[in-house]
Amino acid sequence: MVWLPDIQISDLRSASSSETKFGATAILSIVDPDTALPCFRASRRWTLTFHDVDDSFDNLPGIIAPSEHHIRAIITYARSLAASDRMLIHCHAGISRSPAAALIALAGITRCAATAMSALHRIVPADCIEPNSRMLQLADTLLGMEGALTAFSPQDHGQSGPFCW
Repeated sequence: MVWLPDIQISDLRSASSSETKFGATAILSIVDPDTALPCFRASRRWTLTFHDVDDSFDNLPGIIAPSEHHIRAIITYARSLAASDRMLIHCHAGISRSPAAALIALAGITRCAATAMSALHRIVPADCIEPNSRMLQLADTLLGMEGALTAFSPQDHGQSGPFCW
């Protein structure tokens, strides 16, 4: 059986309190440029800076879209975790970038989209999420998953609407 890290998803406003409640030892922050981050206590922290956009925003001035570099960093960070680590992943709202990053991290560790999706289903907050489609497309390519991550839909879990669990 493949080892899976403990992961929690949060929004930026709740990230500091989530770190404490969850006992996070590793934090992945995904925020817009020039965003002030809370002071975290976890010794392992990684920050990625890009906007929550899809391919239609690629050529707009001042917009930083998710790139292969960002996705590789998520995979590398996830694979560097120890079995005892508890990773908090947060973005601004906890709806798009952080759930996508959690799914990518899990897929990077398990190398299996179905296992990663099942694990995300168990850890995602009860709120509706809508993982960033560009991030998932890039991860599909980098991980050689042939569209399995982007093909995942709420209907796979008997839901309607954007990933409401």
